Amino acid sequence: EQPLPFVCRCVGAAAAADVEVLPSCSAKGARNEVVVPVGYPDEGTFDWLDKFLATHGRYVELSDRKLVEWAKSSGLSKRPALAKNTSRDKPDLTFNIPGVEDLNVQRVLQSVAPLMPRDYVVMEVRSNLQQRSRKSILRQFPPTKFRRVAKVVMGEPDDDFKAMKLEQLRKEKQAKAEAVWKARKFEQERKRQRELQMKRFADAKAAKQKMVEEARKKALQAKEHKQKAAEAAAAKADAEAKDEGAAEGDEAKEEVKEEAKEEAKEEDKAETEEATKEEAAVGEATVAATEEAQPMEQDDGPPEVQLTEEEKIMWFKPTSDGPRDLSAAALSESFARFSLPDAAEGFDAIDYEWQGPEASRDYLQIKVAELKRTTRIDTVSPGAWFREQLAAWATSFNEWQAKQKAWKEAIAKGGKGKSIEDVVEDDDILKVGDVSDVGKGLPLFCEFDFEDWAMLQLRFEVYLLLESFKRDTGDIGVASIPQAHLPFYYNKYFRKTLSARYFGCETVAQVVELVRDAATVTQDSRVLATELGEDTSIDMFVKLTEDRRRVRQQAIDAGDDSVRLKFNTMPEAPPPAPSPQDAFGYKGAQKGGYGAVRPGATVPPPAPQ
Repeated sequence: EQPLPFVCRCVGAAAAADVEVLPSCSAKGARNEVVVPVGYPDEGTFDWLDKFLATHGRYVELSDRKLVEWAKSSGLSKRPALAKNTSRDKPDLTFNIPGVEDLNVQRVLQSVAPLMPRDYVVMEVRSNLQQRSRKSILRQFPPTKFRRVAKVVMGEPDDDFKAMKLEQLRKEKQAKAEAVWKARKFEQERKRQRELQMKRFADAKAAKQKMVEEARKKALQAKEHKQKAAEAAAAKADAEAKDEGAAEGDEAKEEVKEEAKEEAKEEDKAETEEATKEEAAVGEATVAATEEAQPMEQDDGPPEVQLTEEEKIMWFKPTSDGPRDLSAAALSESFARFSLPDAAEGFDAIDYEWQGPEASRDYLQIKVAELKRTTRIDTVSPGAWFREQLAAWATSFNEWQAKQKAWKEAIAKGGKGKSIEDVVEDDDILKVGDVSDVGKGLPLFCEFDFEDWAMLQLRFEVYLLLESFKRDTGDIGVASIPQAHLPFYYNKYFRKTLSARYFGCETVAQVVELVRDAATVTQDSRVLATELGEDTSIDMFVKLTEDRRRVRQQAIDAGDDSVRLKFNTMPEAPPPAPSPQDAFGYKGAQKGGYGAVRPGATVPPPAPQ
């Protein structure tokens, strides 16, 4: 047998300088501790944990964010995030490793951690706020080996946490101010250097032009001087030649000319050197003058920031800065089950870190109530009661339109009959027993136009949506729909868009105002409410529509044209061919009026014959 090419060293054989020896809990009969932090999302949960771990180094954090940290420390790199619902509680785990992405690593940790005698902090924001999840966590850590402690971090923080967060906020604000200051200084210096360069170029160009002009003038003067000197020398030579003879005169004349040429060369060289010196002197003077004219701005350094009064009470980091503790989908799905721990769940101790038990519970109740008023429930879906009511409505709606069509055909053949105003007075509309026959076959809706049928449909849809929403979200405890979320739930239930422009309005609030006898928006909480009971007959919506039609018509007759309904009647894409059983599970009519009615579809009245 050959020895292995490597040697495995165990912890027991490690040098004392390489390890930290801690006393064994089991030797003293003591138990390890597992801490379950319970805090409200985006209100200091992870900040408190970081502060706790900084002062309690023996604890090991068990969380998805810690798993990401371990993976990065091991050299793993993440792919670009594809999931939209990532958060600090459930970060993106796209490391391109199946064991990590399919959550097998988490399951292994949950199985192995209770076997290791260590102190743990189980950090799961959403799970720790739900009783069932907390019990599941405690089952993993047997009470014989672990002391289970809940740390409630709820409400107004303590002074130490406030001081820590304010210092963090001040440092972040100071860093931003310094970054702005550095960018401003860089821009100022760049601008100054640019202006300095442009001025140097302009001054050098002007100096060079001036030097060229002066050199040209000097050259002209030198040329004239040379010419005159040459003429004088030639005249002198001629005079001397006459005295000494013709031969000697010619030789002297040539010598004089050569001397004149040498003198001209010396003068040109001297002028060139002088011009060069002048040019250098001009350039140096230009640079010095420019730098003197553009001094560097004096600055005392980056500004010292101070927190404002609003920032001094900003104990938690704004949710707009970075990822949130919980994704919107996770929050809307679970907030109704948020609760604080109690001893009956199996905790050995429940420590309230910031506020007392009563204050913490009141705080959580207020937060949950606010979420119920503002949070959109993405997981809600139409229930059986909604489908039954919608099917009955579709049948009645078709029958009413067919009844109106038959009545108009009879009037066209037999002459004009009594008007609905003559048969049913305004005060008696809500007392009508049968809206299809108020007397001698006259329907209460005989005068309905396109807009009236649309308003009738809208009244019932809004009412049905409110009543069904209460039933379908009973376990969540959300009583009504916020006005801002009405288009979302309308599309969720009726599978079509609630278009304000279709009804001639600019906002959804104006659309709701059109059917204020069926639903209203509360002024304090801005949620939809209805005074109609859940046992309201569908005939009531015909009565309400007729009542509003008369009020509107009376105002128009009085000259108030502002109350006239102005719908956008542009036809939409035709609906798919009706089937005996649609997605909602009701059988549509195959004949009469406009045929089968799509659930929630606003059907125009039959065309006059």
